[in-house]
Amino acid sequence: MGNKYLPLPPILERLIFAGTCLKFSLKRVWTWWLLGVLFFGAPAVLNAEPLRNFKSFQDFFYQQLNPVSIEAVALFENDFLRPGETFDLWIRLDIQEGWHVYSLEVLGHPQLSTQIRIHSNAFIPVSNWQESTPQMRYDKLLQKTVKSHVKKAEFNSSQIVPESTPSGNYTIAGSLTYSACNNTICTLPKVSPFHTRVVVEADPKP
Repeated sequence: MGNKYLPLPPILERLIFAGTCLKFSLKRVWTWWLLGVLFFGAPAVLNAEPLRNFKSFQDFFYQQLNPVSIEAVALFENDFLRPGETFDLWIRLDIQEGWHVYSLEVLGHPQLSTQIRIHSNAFIPVSNWQESTPQMRYDKLLQKTVKSHVKKAEFNSSQIVPESTPSGNYTIAGSLTYSACNNTICTLPKVSPFHTRVVVEADPKP
């Protein structure tokens, strides 16, 4: 004998299921959350078309990695600096195997260029930022040959201590903006702060 009961429409099945939940836990917050998922979330998920430009979980996971570590250091001959002396400010990057960061200049793609900004500095720069020699590499994502750094990168700028600088400990603080790529994906542009300390000892006044 055939089934005497006609199948319930999906919406009625969800109503009955929600009513059962309400019977046991009307005052619980999760009941209202469940209702929201049933009537708003489920139809959207079940009926939605795949998003072509939505990255997979694997791509998202890789974008959360931090394949670059950064160190800033001020180099000078003695343990302290005198007013009027110059020193070199260095920023060093250690880059994980298989990844690369771009040069200070990426022709045609300035948004990918590594950028350095100084936010707090009692000293005066006397040279533009220089970088260790980048490699000319074919970038599969850009489909062109660009200058980039692998494994390590160094950036430096010469600074001078103003003559009027009093004795004390000084902090140089800034940030480095970069994108790291592995020829499959690139991380979102990351702004990494850095800082280093400099000791100044002024000549005692006669």
